[in-house]
Amino acid sequence: MNIFKFISRKRTVFFIIGDVLLISFSVWLAFAVRFEGVISERYFTNIQNLILFSIIFTIPIFYFLKLYSFSWAYVSAGELISLLKAVSLSFLILTAFFFVLRDHPFFSGFPRSTILITYFFIFIFCGGLRLSKRFYLEIFPKGEKSEKARTLIVGYGRAG
Repeated sequence: MNIFKFISRKRTVFFIIGDVLLISFSVWLAFAVRFEGVISERYFTNIQNLILFSIIFTIPIFYFLKLYSFSWAYVSAGELISLLKAVSLSFLILTAFFFVLRDHPFFSGFPRSTILITYFFIFIFCGGLRLSKRFYLEIFPKGEKSEKARTLIVGYGRAG
């Protein structure tokens, strides 16, 4: 049973590292999209700040909403809705944080549209990371598909 805890921790660490990298890439890509590929040097501090605060707010929310505690090989629409809720909550908090500190010189000239663009990229990339295992298993199934006996389940709800 100890091996299962190790595998679970390993999977959690993999997804956390993946999420950190994807969040960082999403912020950079949002600035690239916002400024049509030519990011002025004056925005590099803003990029670093948005990456830092996006990670600080998003990863714990993902963890507390249990996005690291189920098998993504069997991901469904319910888990993607949970991901959407987690990304929405983290960016609601992030937007409020930037709104409160908007007059701070650290955030002067911050392009607010990048927050919305980053929100969509994070959902797409983090969702894609999680769906990739399911896509892989659908394309390359384990073992050969053998003819299985068909089963008819009769009943309604839990009785079925």
